[in-house]
Amino acid sequence: MNIAEGSGRSSDTDYSRFVAYARASCNELEYQLLLARDLGYLETVEFAPLAKEISELRSMLTGSHRKLTRAHVG
Repeated sequence: MNIAEGSGRSSDTDYSRFVAYARASCNELEYQLLLARDLGYLETVEFAPLAKEISELRSMLTGSHRKLTRAHVG
């Protein structure tokens, strides 16, 4: 949702901010999954692939954010 909203913005600076929001949302989701696992709502076997996907997505968002930030600076 953050990326969709940011893509409609008028500048890379604005878009970059929304990519950073999306990355923060990954952190929130990761914590929620950890909490669900720790409280017994989610088995470790279910948690592991989801955590891996979140990590991969966060890496992609970090790369996008860096690229957008460099485009603005450079």
